Amino acid sequence: MIKNNKKIEILSIILLIVLIVALGLTVYLRRNTITNVNKVLSNKYDEIKCIDEDCDFITVYDKDKNITYIYDSYGNKISKYKMSNSKTLYGVTPTYLLFKNIDKNGEIKEYYVIKVNGKKVYSSKKELTVLSDYLVEELDGEKSNIINYKGDVLYSNVEKVKRYKKVSSIKVLDEEYLISERGDRTLSDYVIDREVFDDEGETIYLILQDSSKAYYYFDAKTEKFKGDSFNSYEFNEDKKTIKAYKESNGETTVLDIDKKGKQKESEEESQVKVQKKITPLIDEEKYRLYQKGLYSNLQDKVLVDSIEDNSFGIYDLKEKTYKELYKYISENGSSIIISFKSYDDNKYFQINCTESMCGEQKILVYDAKEGKVLFDYVYGENKIKNFTGIKGGYKLVKYTSDSTDEFKDKYVLYNKKNEVVVSSTNMITVVDKDILFGKKYDEEMSIIYSAKLKKVFNTDDNLAEMKKIGKDKVYTYSDEENTYVVSDNGKELFKVENAKSNLVFSKDLILNVTDEKVSLINAKNKKLGEYKFGKNESILSKDGEVNLSYKKSIFVNNITDNYGKIVYYNGTKIRKLKNTNISSVSQSKASKNVIIITTNGKKYGFVIAK
Repeated sequence: MIKNNKKIEILSIILLIVLIVALGLTVYLRRNTITNVNKVLSNKYDEIKCIDEDCDFITVYDKDKNITYIYDSYGNKISKYKMSNSKTLYGVTPTYLLFKNIDKNGEIKEYYVIKVNGKKVYSSKKELTVLSDYLVEELDGEKSNIINYKGDVLYSNVEKVKRYKKVSSIKVLDEEYLISERGDRTLSDYVIDREVFDDEGETIYLILQDSSKAYYYFDAKTEKFKGDSFNSYEFNEDKKTIKAYKESNGETTVLDIDKKGKQKESEEESQVKVQKKITPLIDEEKYRLYQKGLYSNLQDKVLVDSIEDNSFGIYDLKEKTYKELYKYISENGSSIIISFKSYDDNKYFQINCTESMCGEQKILVYDAKEGKVLFDYVYGENKIKNFTGIKGGYKLVKYTSDSTDEFKDKYVLYNKKNEVVVSSTNMITVVDKDILFGKKYDEEMSIIYSAKLKKVFNTDDNLAEMKKIGKDKVYTYSDEENTYVVSDNGKELFKVENAKSNLVFSKDLILNVTDEKVSLINAKNKKLGEYKFGKNESILSKDGEVNLSYKKSIFVNNITDNYGKIVYYNGTKIRKLKNTNISSVSQSKASKNVIIITTNGKKYGFVIAK
């Protein structure tokens, strides 16, 4: 019975995991692909267009009635107004509209606010601008007033206004505080120092600073503080997580703060704090500790000079043993320790010994967490300018112009056995291995190499260009016959004859468009699709450029047979729009829905793809 209960428990856990994965996949697909298409309006209107580039609102003009209707990007009609030559709409939110009256000479006579129900609630000779979905800012010289969508003046003589995603920072009578989207005063004595966005431009959190100059993490969604205050901070490589520094009793604690505001003490504490803990573990009469080689009180091995042997090496704090790396020829020799810029959770140092100290100029690359030397080099005629450490033991070394002809100004890629893999005067990119430390060269034209395939793809005569497709990177290059697209894991995604090459790089797809077909490459999961144009079909373009791809889909028209199509990246048809063509396509920033404006050649309608 007990065994059966355990089996049922295990099966239940497996089923739960499957359901969670399925739910996650469903959410991802709904957000990143088109799963349904809904018609909002038939082709009965004289003009339909997005109000601005964000396309969060759409205007629909009926010439016979002389009325303009306003829809949001979800397909809801939110307002309407009578058209007039003297009246111009210039601002829209879900709660109010902004208009300006213009006289015959083109001069602005008045700005005013109309609620979405059509009621005029506020007017001014001064300029009105959208502050939030519920607030209007009235500009009055160097100051301003803040009015709500009902026409009530909430704040007067505001000295400074700065709008963020969920809140605004304002200064009134020398006092700074935050107000919500609706104008409620939320926090006094705080200013916003930085706003942090996700990859789609949505605010994740704010860094606030109070009157004592302390910083705080402020969650934009919940509008609440998270964690303790800190005295200073810097962003990590991802520009979203923080390394914060908190001072207390003369010591500095280093905190890692993730995107959700969770704080934990960093292993990389200040070197002074680490030194206080590690120094008592070393016999200072025998060894001289290098403070610049410290990074954590958890490290087992440290860099020292042996005073007795006049040498440099690694001291094991647990075993109480010393491993010599090299000897000095000068009395009381010393080395230079330089910390590399790291791209993983490790710590790397460059160790230099000058010719006067060691008899020859030496350079070592040291992995501090593992306590081992990764690269050992003695300067001869060739001098190193910089290093890049790559996973799998690969090293990319840039040599100086003072080196021999074989290495002068060259990049040289070494494998873990320190054997030369490839060298070039141009950048070398290992496409399927992450950089661990050193300098990144993402934007440079380069020779690309796959460590997994042990293959050099191109030469100095046909350098590869890196392209970003969303969060992914691909590399494209051409030889005498073909053009190639290679993924960031070394897979050849696409190969096409140069005569048939017409590559287009959109936000989430790579397209190759010819008169006969379009090849669609999804850089995310490395899949290739193809759609062959039917008779009289062509891909939708804008201003002559084929760049219209949203949610991994393209848009096709057949003007002769009067239909439009939405085609998914694998070449399958999502939806055929009968008896209409596609006029234009945009994507809403707020809803992420795709707004497809349709036409019969004279009148317009629109559908929403979600």
